[in-house]
Amino acid sequence: RAKALDYLVYGELLALLEPTNDVPSLSGTWNKPGGDGPVTLKAVQGALWKGTDGSAGVFLANADTQPHPFSFEVDAQSHGLGPSDNWSVKRITSSEMTSAPPQEGNRFDYTIEVPGRDAVLVVFRPETKP
Repeated sequence: RAKALDYLVYGELLALLEPTNDVPSLSGTWNKPGGDGPVTLKAVQGALWKGTDGSAGVFLANADTQPHPFSFEVDAQSHGLGPSDNWSVKRITSSEMTSAPPQEGNRFDYTIEVPGRDAVLVVFRPETKP
């Protein structure tokens, strides 16, 4: 979580992301003000955040014990991100940070495998032109 401070603490929540692929659902019981009740949610939840430096952070959390792919689309300009023709991409997990192939344009169509009982932060940073 410390690696995501610029988004989750100091950033701005822009949107909850709906998967564009089939993500399984999990059912359980939640403690609610009116008493315990059933709930069914997607195993992987996603949200788009704007970082303090203007970058985009997609935070994905998997509540299942099994890994699941999560596909999403983001229109950067409609969320006030960019404009940029090229975006560098980093994947950040609890154990590592890796570079991913850059994204072109202002619309991201992206798929990432989210490990079971874990979270991933995908950072899209606009590349400046020389």
